Amino acid sequence: MPVVNPSINLVRHNDNKTWTEPQVLLEMRNKYKAAMRLSDKAFSKKNLIYFTINYNEEYVELFLKCINNLNKHSHGSSYDILIITCDRIKKKIQGDNRFKYRAENVYFHVVPEAVDGIAASMNKLKIYAWDRIDNYGRVLFLDVDIMCINNISRILSLPARPGILHSTIHMAQQHLHQTVYHRLLQYSMTEMNWFKEKDIYAFNAGQFMFINSPRMLAHMAVVDWMTRVWPGAYFFEQSYMNHYFNSFALSDVQLLLPTVWFLAVHLGPRAIMQPHISIENATCIHFSGHACDCQFKLDFINQYYPNL
Repeated sequence: MPVVNPSINLVRHNDNKTWTEPQVLLEMRNKYKAAMRLSDKAFSKKNLIYFTINYNEEYVELFLKCINNLNKHSHGSSYDILIITCDRIKKKIQGDNRFKYRAENVYFHVVPEAVDGIAASMNKLKIYAWDRIDNYGRVLFLDVDIMCINNISRILSLPARPGILHSTIHMAQQHLHQTVYHRLLQYSMTEMNWFKEKDIYAFNAGQFMFINSPRMLAHMAVVDWMTRVWPGAYFFEQSYMNHYFNSFALSDVQLLLPTVWFLAVHLGPRAIMQPHISIENATCIHFSGHACDCQFKLDFINQYYPNL
């Protein structure tokens, strides 16, 4: 029998009855129009790499492995680091003598403690609320289950387009739009044809990059708003981000596609055989699957990639 992705058990339903789905979608469009009136010019030329860790202290172990790999592969790169977290996790990170970094500056954006792993993951959307965010011109988000294997400058120097969220996916196929992991509502055939015509694909929200501007921060604020008012089912922030950025043709999976090698850890050894890109040319390995199960990912990495 095929292995079932355990992440299906993490689909949630928002019981907020204040808004109906049509009302949210109408207001989303109004907010999108307002965002598009803002400048898409980058605030500066500085780079920011950011992470979010909240709720589960086990993820600090994964983060330390992640940041150490980033340090190994950042020679010649210039960037600051931001960690969106709660006060408890901040103190744990700062108090761990294994926390080393090559970044010019490291900052913490302290947010309320999450109620579970799903809410913790959604904190990545809070980037627009950080009081120093307008000091940066390029922003790269990485999940802590992503390990660098080549110089991060390969990603930071890519020709990102203003107003576009650049992410990627384990396979760029149109049918993924209809999976519960990448949507809020089932798309119509007309919508699916439009995605195909515009070359829009579903994306994994574990990594993304954008040119930082008033417009892009406004887009992130809209998605964050949607997470609080949407009355239906969703899968982490990924459902919301896909719905918003894909619906308005503001997403791209091609730019980062050659840089990220996905390993679906719930597949065990079979995951290593995934063929979508050559690992020798990749910048990062994303140990995806088994969302919210940090120990499973750590065990997988330690077993199959002990040198990371």
